[in-house]
Amino acid sequence: MPSAQGYCDSKGLYSARKAIVQYYQSKGILGATVNDVYIGNGVSELITMAMQALLNDGDEVLVPMPDYPLWTAAVTLSGGKAVHYLCDEDANWFPAIDDIKAKVNAKTKAIVIINPNNPTGAVYSKELLQEIVEIARQN
Repeated sequence: MPSAQGYCDSKGLYSARKAIVQYYQSKGILGATVNDVYIGNGVSELITMAMQALLNDGDEVLVPMPDYPLWTAAVTLSGGKAVHYLCDEDANWFPAIDDIKAKVNAKTKAIVIINPNNPTGAVYSKELLQEIVEIARQN
């Protein structure tokens, strides 16, 4: 398999980056080139980079529990503290809004929402998502 590759360029697939530039050009946003677009090689890399950009040492991030372990690791590796909020099996694995509210404090920098949830498979309603957004807005 001589044509098989591992990972692509660290900025992401050239063809995908080119398509993004063309899309924005069609919307009247000019001046960007393919080299200006960074879509990465995968979500793990991008999650970690986002946490590194967002967090200062000691900042807290609310992460659903059960969680996809990458989120807790990315927060910790970025100097933050993962604070887990409950997604209760008895409530179809939906986030417990009261638990989120109870865990938000002055150190909270973000609330992670995984939708559809991994690993539970739960799909959240628009109304539930809006409740979580409102908690973030108020804090």
